[in-house]
Amino acid sequence: MKPAAIAIAGLSLALGMAFVLAFRQPASKKPEPAQWNPRTHVDDDLGGPSKRVAVGGPRAVVPASGTAGVAEPPARGVDPLWAQKNRSAIQLLEKGQLAEAVALFEACVSAVPNEKVFQQNLAEGLARWGSEEWDRGGTAGQASAIAHMKRAAELAPDREDIQKRLAQMLALAQSEAGNWTESSGHFDLSYDGSRDDLAFRTTEIFDVLEGGYLDFTEQFGIDPVAGGRARIRVVLYKRDGFHGATGIGHWAGGLYDGSIRVPLEDLGRERNQLRRVLRHELVHAFVHESGGRDVPGWLNEGLAQLLEDQDPATLGRALDAARRKLAGAPLVSLEGLGGSLGQVGDDASIQRAYAQALLFLDFVARQHGDRVPFAMVAGCKLAGGYAAAFERATGLPLPTVFEDFRAADRR
Repeated sequence: MKPAAIAIAGLSLALGMAFVLAFRQPASKKPEPAQWNPRTHVDDDLGGPSKRVAVGGPRAVVPASGTAGVAEPPARGVDPLWAQKNRSAIQLLEKGQLAEAVALFEACVSAVPNEKVFQQNLAEGLARWGSEEWDRGGTAGQASAIAHMKRAAELAPDREDIQKRLAQMLALAQSEAGNWTESSGHFDLSYDGSRDDLAFRTTEIFDVLEGGYLDFTEQFGIDPVAGGRARIRVVLYKRDGFHGATGIGHWAGGLYDGSIRVPLEDLGRERNQLRRVLRHELVHAFVHESGGRDVPGWLNEGLAQLLEDQDPATLGRALDAARRKLAGAPLVSLEGLGGSLGQVGDDASIQRAYAQALLFLDFVARQHGDRVPFAMVAGCKLAGGYAAAFERATGLPLPTVFEDFRAADRR
């Protein structure tokens, strides 16, 4: 997103959300999401597409110097001591030291309560902190995340992105009111305890989740919970409750927004679909922990598709379906698939985008090693990003390999 003018450099409210969808009705009947602006993955042959969405987004200006800082100085007459503390807080914020940054912004606002720039920067810090707590704080982090986002909304009532994100948080929290919670080593499972289909059967769900966690810990080379994030929350809904809570239409089959949220009518009938959905969404959790918020759409969704099922035959069918979707169609550049894949065009274009993401990641893994996609994800947090990480891993520029993929016979 293009930044808009406020007091400091970009708000990181843009939260990667992943959806797994049940795309079973005609496209003309697909309800439009009211506020989530999702990325869409459609896989007709294998039972469903996936969606990802960015909520909020960069709002602030990077100053002309190119360093993160204020877009405008505090008003004349403000004590230089507090102007300097404000600059120090911005530096902490851009390093991800959110609690420390907020403490300094709070001090600035307390000292000069009418200074608008200080108020805006405190709102920014609180919003980033609340978003991070929602993302990684698990069950206990929700209340703190909402409290911080409420304060940010009060300080910056004109920030539509903050107001919208707060409304989403409140709706999602309310959707879980009265739920039971069970826990395993790495997950909190939230669900309606009166459901007969889940009575004494949640062990099946934990087995899928813990098995996936073990697989992905080895593949990504990280252990998110041991690394400091809270247990990953998994929320099960009846279908109507899921759609009511998220605002997503009835084509949606799952969501990752820092928690894994899945509509499930009957565990006995939907066991196989649930396994695929849970693993797919769990990949997105690992991608976020490994690569942060800047992992491009083609890499995030391509990897989730590669890893969502352990059966090689199922992956083979998915690849065949992807080839059929791309047959005779021009490829889109990686830059063109860097953002929300749900915004690349109509439903057919979206299907091709996800097919291309899957096929390209499979091509990279087969030609250059199955560790390379994971290296690219981790590289998103490093200088040079995923492209530099790819070149370090393979000795080749990523654009060259993409041209090899373009020239390859994908029949």
